Amino acid sequence: MADRAARRMFWSAALTGVAGAALAAVGSSRVWVIASATVADVGGSGSATAEAEGSQAAPLALALGLVALAAWGAILVTRGQSRRLIAVIGALAALGCGIAAVAGREDAQRIANQHLLGSGTDAIYETGFWFFATLAGAVVAAVTLAIAALQAHTWPEMSARYDAHKPTGPADQARDPASQDLAMGDPATLWKALDDGRDPTE
Repeated sequence: MADRAARRMFWSAALTGVAGAALAAVGSSRVWVIASATVADVGGSGSATAEAEGSQAAPLALALGLVALAAWGAILVTRGQSRRLIAVIGALAALGCGIAAVAGREDAQRIANQHLLGSGTDAIYETGFWFFATLAGAVVAAVTLAIAALQAHTWPEMSARYDAHKPTGPADQARDPASQDLAMGDPATLWKALDDGRDPTE
């Protein structure tokens, strides 16, 4: 029962975390700020708009979002303390992504305003959907990775079935009848060794 609950928690956190990190990474590459201003010309006046993307204003946010996303991929294939360390690094990266996004909004406004130079009036700024999506994704990724850092030791791990088998020496082979069969070259034993993740040439 406990194993089933741990497995459920693992997949819930993993799927939610991957979605959050992906949203943060994608949002960081989309439009964050839209600036509009009135433009005076010979025929009267009109309006002009300009946009600034997150990757222009805060490239660090995009990079950290990708780190958080990669952390979940590594958590799926690692075990033990390595998994916990990766989760901590990923959580810090997700937190950094959110901080970089908040710090980069003013830069996004400045970049958008540069495209409106000569408009004659002050620009009006609108914060786009993707800025808030980046923040939301970063928060979700940070929370789920923090949970991973705390609960990783209870979560299911990838099977060690295909890890390389390293015999300790002749004495180990003498105690292992399968090693003796491999030395004799029995085809059935060779196939079974491959299926068990052992190298029949060793």
